[in-house]
Amino acid sequence: MKLLVIDEELKKTETFELEDSMDMPYTTNRKLTVQDFNTRRSNDFAWTSKKFLKDYECFASHFKRKIPIHSGFSRSWERVADGFLHHQLGTALDIGISLNPVALNNIAKAAENSELFDFVSQLALISRFIHIHQSRPSSGDLLPFSEVKKGMVLTDVAVLQDAMKFIGYPIDEITGVFDQELENSIKKFQRRNALKENGIADRETWIKLYEKIFQTVPLV
Repeated sequence: MKLLVIDEELKKTETFELEDSMDMPYTTNRKLTVQDFNTRRSNDFAWTSKKFLKDYECFASHFKRKIPIHSGFSRSWERVADGFLHHQLGTALDIGISLNPVALNNIAKAAENSELFDFVSQLALISRFIHIHQSRPSSGDLLPFSEVKKGMVLTDVAVLQDAMKFIGYPIDEITGVFDQELENSIKKFQRRNALKENGIADRETWIKLYEKIFQTVPLV
């Protein structure tokens, strides 16, 4: 699998060629393998942030045993669950599957106490696993993608490039870098859908983009 790791603070990217059995970059001792992260095996390309990998490594290192993982990364065209689009950002995991309620509760408390994640689900919401994710201050819960524009380097940009390419716009490569090619495609999309033609992926643009995707992709 090809993996894009985005250092959002320094606006840098790294690309890795990895096998399923390998540790994810910035993690050790099989706390998070490629197969754990890329649970939907149809993906031959994925992305995440350096911060998420390092924070999960820090969190998981406090447990003697590896935390079982239920699901990880998904692509924009994989409607695994409408409520968990964070998986498309590569900064979310469903962990603790197959563990008993006491163990699950301990993991949830540890995740909350670590203050490494922006959201930790409770057993009252999901009884089989714990959902954790990192998000943007400017994004919402149902639509977790931030407003992005030319020059930004974020996992949100990788999602945007992937989604635009899926619905037929000329995106040559998913890089996580908002370049002129992407701005041109966004303007064309906005013009075709009676949106403000500013080349910025704002909330209205994201909503319209996912309306187009959901018209063609059934919920799994």
